[in-house]
Amino acid sequence: MLSTFKGAFGDDVVFDIYQGTTYECLKGLEDGKYDVVFCGKLDGVSEDIEFVPQFSQNVVLAVNSSSPLAKREVVSLRELKDVKLTSYRSQSYMHIIFEGLFKAYDLHVEQGFDDEISAASLVASDRSITAVILETLDDLSLENFVTVPIAELREPFHIIYLGYNKKSFHSHLVEEFIKFTQRHIKFPTGVIPLEESYLKGGTSDQAVKLYDQQY
Repeated sequence: MLSTFKGAFGDDVVFDIYQGTTYECLKGLEDGKYDVVFCGKLDGVSEDIEFVPQFSQNVVLAVNSSSPLAKREVVSLRELKDVKLTSYRSQSYMHIIFEGLFKAYDLHVEQGFDDEISAASLVASDRSITAVILETLDDLSLENFVTVPIAELREPFHIIYLGYNKKSFHSHLVEEFIKFTQRHIKFPTGVIPLEESYLKGGTSDQAVKLYDQQY
């Protein structure tokens, strides 16, 4: 999408790109540090933040290519009770959501990484590590790294949004970029991500509390 935008508005367009957790992205947006962010949606942030859905993500099992699970076309969460699993650390918004998921299937999961790139590096370098992650690495070519679909989670699990502050001043190019994404990303209406099922029972309030504690 960024290259398409540059093609439309000129190669002299420069993007300053930063990576962070959902909490960091939204706090940076509120503070005027960022023009736009791509992240999950968190209730409890400023009403000035506009969220525009962009695309959905599934949850997959990430394994080393030497793992017996790497040859599977699909795996069930019920098969993983005796498997040593790792997933997101508590600083991550997805840790809050995955807690409900793991509890529902009685899975014991260790905290091991903050993002999918770190997870892929861990899995590729250690054949004993099996990770539960969001599928964001379609274009990543990494030796010894394989993702396997999870039977219970074949539907969209998580939605990534474009977020921007409606009250902030935006340059002409930023305004055009926001309009550009709205024209080119046609997110289907009525999609309810599976994560909503695991936010019930107060978990969403926990996410807001964590956001407030960090910032």
